[in-house]
Amino acid sequence: MDYKTQNLPITLRIKQLAALLSISKSNIWSKLNPASRYFDPLFPKPIKIGCATCFVSSEVTDYIEFKISAGRIPAVSKTH
Repeated sequence: MDYKTQNLPITLRIKQLAALLSISKSNIWSKLNPASRYFDPLFPKPIKIGCATCFVSSEVTDYIEFKISAGRIPAVSKTH
């Protein structure tokens, strides 16, 4: 691999993304559809490469890390 291709983002196809997130392909499209009640404005947007729809892996990683940190509940000390 030469220096010109080392920094290119790695992409995921929708089937790979669905497997990575453990959700269905239709759930991914629902998260991207503003008319859906499952719409998630933070969900990574797809890109087109030729006729293929792909997702940039670094954006997917950022989304997963955000969801993990948003889901963590800080420890609360109990006082009686």
